[in-house]
Amino acid sequence: MTTDADTRSLEWANLTILNNHSAYDASVALYAQANKFDTGPTWGGVLEAHDHAGTGALWGLEIDAFMTGPPRFDELGGGNRIGLGIVLGRAQGEGPKATIDYGMWILPAALKDSEADVNFGVMVSAHCRYACYAMRAGNKRAWEESAQIASKFDPETGTWGLYNGDKPVLQINMTTGELMINGRPVVVTYK
Repeated sequence: MTTDADTRSLEWANLTILNNHSAYDASVALYAQANKFDTGPTWGGVLEAHDHAGTGALWGLEIDAFMTGPPRFDELGGGNRIGLGIVLGRAQGEGPKATIDYGMWILPAALKDSEADVNFGVMVSAHCRYACYAMRAGNKRAWEESAQIASKFDPETGTWGLYNGDKPVLQINMTTGELMINGRPVVVTYK
C-alpha cells in the first residue's frame, strides 16, 4: 500500500479483527510461527518502521491492551492481564532445559553506538500499584555487561546487597536493618 502526499485518511495496510464471544479456550487474532531445523538464523517475526522524513512521530511497535474494571490480582495471587508477555521454553517441549541469552535486548543496529542511542532504555509512565520493576527473589540485577557488579535480594538470609561476582560487598538485613561490609557487621553509633 502506498499513500499519496495529500492523503488525509488513516490507512491501515493490514487489519485483522477477532471478535471472541467464547468463554472457553484461547483465541488469537494474529499468529506466526517459524520452525528452525538447521543452523540458519531464524526470526518468528520482524516489524520495521523507517523514518525517511526525520520529523514527526514514529513507533516501531505499539501494543494496546485495553481492559474493563480492576484486575483480580489480589484474589488470584497474581496477574492475568498482561500488556506484553515473553514466554520462553523448549522447542516442542522436548530435550534439555533451554537457555535464552537475552529475554529482551535493546541494541543499536550492528551493535554500533554510532547508529543510535536512546534517551530512556525503559520508561514507565503509568502509576505502578506494587512495583514498576519486579523479579524473582535470588536473581541479581547487573550494573555492567559482565554481570560481576550486581545487586540482589537473598531470600535465604533476608538480605539485600551489592555483589562483586558471588562475593557480597555490602549487605543490609531487610528485617533488622543490620549493615554488613564484606560479610562483617558494621557497628553504627548514633550521636
